[in-house]
Amino acid sequence: ARDIDTEIDTIVAEVDAYISSGELVSAWNTCNSYIPQMKKKANQNLLEAKKSEILAELKPIYATGVSAYNEEDYTLAQEIFSKIVAINPAYDQAQAYLDRTTSKLRALSGSN
Repeated sequence: ARDIDTEIDTIVAEVDAYISSGELVSAWNTCNSYIPQMKKKANQNLLEAKKSEILAELKPIYATGVSAYNEEDYTLAQEIFSKIVAINPAYDQAQAYLDRTTSKLRALSGSN
């Protein structure tokens, strides 16, 4: 059987690479897929800490999304808010903006 714990350094490096390139959903999903496979609590904690790091990144990204929305760049706003909600479905403000953005895009495209 594969011992995921021995791969923690590689996994953390992968998560860090995703975070630094802005691929937060991939980073989040990587953490979530490996945490249950870890037998060592320290390794689980390490990945949980990475998840906290990802959550901390959401606030400035949210601000960027709001700016995009206010500048009527609804496509970018939708992309940003979708990313946030994929990571944190309980981020109500992001969900509200995502809904508004989707409505704006629908209205602009002429479809309902």
